[in-house]
Amino acid sequence: METDGALYGVVGAYTYRENFWMLRLEGKYAWGEWDYEGSTWAGTPSFVNDIDFYQVETRGLIGYDFSPSAIAVVTPYIGIGTDT
Repeated sequence: METDGALYGVVGAYTYRENFWMLRLEGKYAWGEWDYEGSTWAGTPSFVNDIDFYQVETRGLIGYDFSPSAIAVVTPYIGIGTDT
């Protein structure tokens, strides 16, 4: 099996912090076109050209800031996301 093609995409994120709380939203969109070359279980060649591809990802995160020292901040977080 072999795939060949190019993907293009954009990524964005926004982080909001207040009173040691952190909220973050992230998103990604990718698109492109692939060619596929492979074979069936019986060994018959299979070719598909110009397969349209897209992918959308979103995530939401929440965390809390801890300061173990005057120059460091640690933010453990949890989140949920989707991927299509």
